[in-house]
Amino acid sequence: MSRAAAGPVSQRDIARHFGVSHVTVSLALRHSNRVSKSLGDRIRDHAEAVGYQRDPLLAALAAYRYRKSRHTIRGVVAWINAWPDSGRMLLDPCISRYWQGASEAATESGYRLEEFRLGTDLSAERLHQVLRTRNIQGILLPPHSPVTDWHGLPWEDYDIVGLGSWEHGPRSQRVMPAIKANLSMALGKITAAGYARIACVSGNSVLRESGYCMEEWLPSMKRHVEVPFLDLAEVSGEAAVRLAGDWIRRNRIEAVLTDHVPLARSLREARFPVVTMSASEGSKLTGVDPEFEEIGRTAVRMLDSLTSEGTGGPARLFRQVAIEGTWREGSSFPG
Repeated sequence: MSRAAAGPVSQRDIARHFGVSHVTVSLALRHSNRVSKSLGDRIRDHAEAVGYQRDPLLAALAAYRYRKSRHTIRGVVAWINAWPDSGRMLLDPCISRYWQGASEAATESGYRLEEFRLGTDLSAERLHQVLRTRNIQGILLPPHSPVTDWHGLPWEDYDIVGLGSWEHGPRSQRVMPAIKANLSMALGKITAAGYARIACVSGNSVLRESGYCMEEWLPSMKRHVEVPFLDLAEVSGEAAVRLAGDWIRRNRIEAVLTDHVPLARSLREARFPVVTMSASEGSKLTGVDPEFEEIGRTAVRMLDSLTSEGTGGPARLFRQVAIEGTWREGSSFPG
């Protein structure tokens, strides 16, 4: 009898062929490191040779059963904090919003988000030992400085999702703000209001260090509108606000788009039209809300998916998910 006549090949058929359980076959087909490489290769080669195809209805049923049972799962998602002054991380408004969204999603999925301070409280070796002892597989990496020391911990052994598009840390899956779409939205709102002399002003912030940088994407916007750019990365505090004010007056700017919150607040108080790239609920500033909470929630869901697959070990594919922001009305720009 032909294989077609006998019906489709199942995982149990393959398991009987090798004398193993169907669970072992399932893990091997998902490249899990719980199955030896030699056996995994043999199982996958055989599955391809006999025409095995995953049943989409059974896959959907398995996913449904998993979602229904998630409330019984108890585990920890590790939030790694390697800031030199670790106590300041969650005081940053953007990162605190990442944490809030991630914490909510972790709770919904049956996990608890827990902070681990690398370098200040734990060495890399000790952190690895703690994570392994407590069977913690999933890691969230919030934005860090380019000079952060990431050596000493085998990051490839973990499932990792980074928050933001910064590229100077361990390689990972990433969820980030959609900077180009957000920039386009903001410039579109300003030009639609009739302003011609628009300027972009960027300052030194965690937001910028995490890859949310207007300067990188402005060239693609200039096909539609000419936008002068002022970089305040080397200036801080009141000096940055004064420098920007002088530059705005000298160049006869009519409206400003900025990621520099102190400048945005100063211009709003002076009744100068300003739009921010980091608006938030309850803020008086008009602009694009990058939806940091949603980015945190999406990161945990991605991590939940990775850990539920149980593959472990180095990732074969790296995904980057960009979340578009939303427009929030305030009192800093005429709507």
